[in-house]
Amino acid sequence: MRVLVLGGVGEIGSEIVREVAEADDVTEVHIGDILIDKAKKLAEDIGEKASAIYVDVTNHGKLVEIMKNFDVVTSCVGPFYRFGVPVVRAAVEAGVNYIDIMDDPDPTLEILNDAKLNETASDAGVTVIIGLGSTPGLVNVLAKYGASKLDEVNEISVAWAYTTASGGASLSVMAHMFHVTCGEALTYKDGKWIKVTPLVNGKETLDFHELGNIDVYHVGHPEPVTIPRYIKCKVASCKMGVIPQDVITVYRVLAQLGLTSRDPIKFKDSLIAPRDFIMTALAQLPLETHRK
Repeated sequence: MRVLVLGGVGEIGSEIVREVAEADDVTEVHIGDILIDKAKKLAEDIGEKASAIYVDVTNHGKLVEIMKNFDVVTSCVGPFYRFGVPVVRAAVEAGVNYIDIMDDPDPTLEILNDAKLNETASDAGVTVIIGLGSTPGLVNVLAKYGASKLDEVNEISVAWAYTTASGGASLSVMAHMFHVTCGEALTYKDGKWIKVTPLVNGKETLDFHELGNIDVYHVGHPEPVTIPRYIKCKVASCKMGVIPQDVITVYRVLAQLGLTSRDPIKFKDSLIAPRDFIMTALAQLPLETHRK
């Protein structure tokens, strides 16, 4: 089996490449990335099963052409609110089975609600699995397993927290965090989807064992829009927390000021999205600086 891992030099992508290379039924794993030198280095580290290939996912025609050479394509290219849907469409057009770690709710909904895309994939015998990471992904599997052991399910609550002591975030992760903490988010309550404000609504204090008690809030994530589709329940939510909790305040204030919005504003004679400005500024800083 020939596997292509898009975004294969990233933190998650590189681990997927290593795991896939160890599978007995995988004959080749190709590391697809625009950072071709890093991809070549990773391929050398892994060994003869691995090779590097330059892939720019914004070039649709070329992406489809490349995908046709593989049995399975895995995408770790984020942020998914920007790249998720186009890459899925390319995979369906190429007729190749596809997996990703999509963690934004809006592209998730767009794909699940696209009847024509689903019909095209089905007719072509293409399987598309989105959101197969840890959260979403593993937590959905755990929710389904737990629900299967119960006679009736009332509530499925997903909550996660992280500490900045574990290291900083890449630019794509920062873009994702800005996206899921601004505007409105969907949660599932009393059998219907409702809109909430991320990092403002739904505050709870939960015990995260070694991390201690942490305040968590609603966040814009796929679990509340996917879990109720497959598990009958009355409530489905996803909440996040951070140590130190001042980080929550930073995200909240940036969102309230509109600085993480994608809606363009007028600046002199041009239109610019505030988030694009912030991401451009971060990209010009040394990696360790914006991680801090």
